[in-house]
Amino acid sequence: MRYLKQQLPKIIKETKDKVCTVKIETDKTFELYSEEEDVSKILSFSYNNKYVVVWESYYDCPIINVLAAYDIEKERKIDCSDNYINDKLIDSVVRIRRCMYDVVASIILDEELMVDKYRLYSFISFIINKTVDESNFHEYSPIIKEYILNKYPELNNQKIYTSKKDLIIMNEKYGIDYFVFKKMECNIPGLKYIDYKTLVKK
Repeated sequence: MRYLKQQLPKIIKETKDKVCTVKIETDKTFELYSEEEDVSKILSFSYNNKYVVVWESYYDCPIINVLAAYDIEKERKIDCSDNYINDKLIDSVVRIRRCMYDVVASIILDEELMVDKYRLYSFISFIINKTVDESNFHEYSPIIKEYILNKYPELNNQKIYTSKKDLIIMNEKYGIDYFVFKKMECNIPGLKYIDYKTLVKK
């Protein structure tokens, strides 16, 4: 599996006259979503190589609502009226998973370096969207290794530490917020599309 660098559309979020707008810019620019600013909500967007998702959340509530979505390959706006599809978009594009250095080191070296192997299996299961345990860890770790090195290419040229003492030091050095991942990109079946696009003059 190769992760090729592809030309992604430019995604622009701007606020003008108290209206927040998210635009997609390819050969043309069009408005994906627009709404009046609301100080109680956070308007955000997330994307991978396949989809762009505009979503909102409230400062005092962890619930995420999908407002609009875009299929990059098909260059079409996704119909977000289906809650099941919205859940799939959130799971595939919006949700993230953080991990410690020892998890990354285990995957790169294809060795189960930590005492708590559940953290390792849980992380890989999230990324690959399959159940991973000691019986199939070695089957999936090369796929995840490529995924990690594609996102953090600097690890290709660094020594990977394996001793218990070094792993503790490296976990403290990188912390929980350095290595952040989304699920591996995959097609979401059953999508419906909206043909209408609001073009924006450049």
